Amino acid sequence: MARQVVNEAVCAECDNAVGRHQGPVVAHSYDYPVGAVGAALVAVGKGETYAAAARHARATTRRPPTARDDGGQLVANWVEVFAGSIISHYAETAWPETLLLDATAFKVPDLATGKQKLAFWVLAAYGYPAGAPRGSLWALMASPQGAQADWLRLLSVLDGAPAMVITDDSGTAAAGARLRWAAEERPAITRCEWHLRDNALKLMVAHGLGAASAPRKLVASAFTSPARWQAFNHAATPHRNLAAWVARNDGVVTAQVARRQVLPAHHSLAAVEAALAHVGQRIERRAYLLRNEARTNLLLGLMRLDLNGPADERSYPSIIRRHLVACQGEPAPQLTIVDPRGFPSLRPRV
Repeated sequence: MARQVVNEAVCAECDNAVGRHQGPVVAHSYDYPVGAVGAALVAVGKGETYAAAARHARATTRRPPTARDDGGQLVANWVEVFAGSIISHYAETAWPETLLLDATAFKVPDLATGKQKLAFWVLAAYGYPAGAPRGSLWALMASPQGAQADWLRLLSVLDGAPAMVITDDSGTAAAGARLRWAAEERPAITRCEWHLRDNALKLMVAHGLGAASAPRKLVASAFTSPARWQAFNHAATPHRNLAAWVARNDGVVTAQVARRQVLPAHHSLAAVEAALAHVGQRIERRAYLLRNEARTNLLLGLMRLDLNGPADERSYPSIIRRHLVACQGEPAPQLTIVDPRGFPSLRPRV
């Protein structure tokens, strides 16, 4: 392993003198020690911009900006080269018992019209292993469209099949799940009860059904058993708009409540929505700059690790060192993950 040459320094961790040949580990042809690289990857996983993380790396290693890079390209390159080894180290091996699927769209200004236009989607899978008291964010993926084919791509990265998949009412995630798993191994695909309840409640409020009305009294428990769903169905019959909503959803809900008691005890998308909200806070203001799909997915992988807990300024450098040993100190070349000029991979294709 290559090491940075030092000028008779003292290690800040152990107070031992460090000889010129005993400096921090660096990758061949790199100027920055592995510790600075790992710290920068932790920082961008927390939502820090590439430029801010690069400024911090330069400050902690007492290096000025170079004429070639006075912005964030330094750390963007580190993400490209080293994030994959860190993400692989913590990678999940199979889908958990329960999987929550949701997505959020990011929009950017259209310079031609002054309006907002779609930039990309971020798809998320949040999992609960069998018997585990808490879940975690199993996967994040940026995609230009957020279509069922993109969900199929996300769900195909791991083996196994969950017992249950919970989705919202958009239909693309559920369609992707049906494509991913054949009928004999297909999980139970259910709709989020909170969204079902909220949709019905908004419809009732819009049409003047007050808290004292029968449908309003029954909606809170309508999705928990066949009998309660039938009672709500009956109460909705006199109200045309509500009855039409019940008719549209009756097939899905009837099947769902019939097996509710034998499925895992998870019924809403609240956990994955909270995780996506955190992701949104970290990339919303920089969405315009995120144009390359593969690079953005590496960044999202670091964010997922931070949200789940493993991100650490000690463990990341250790993983990078092992990666460098495996490749004899020569990491992959930089700037190989690029799009053709004028054709960004993380924008809707027309």
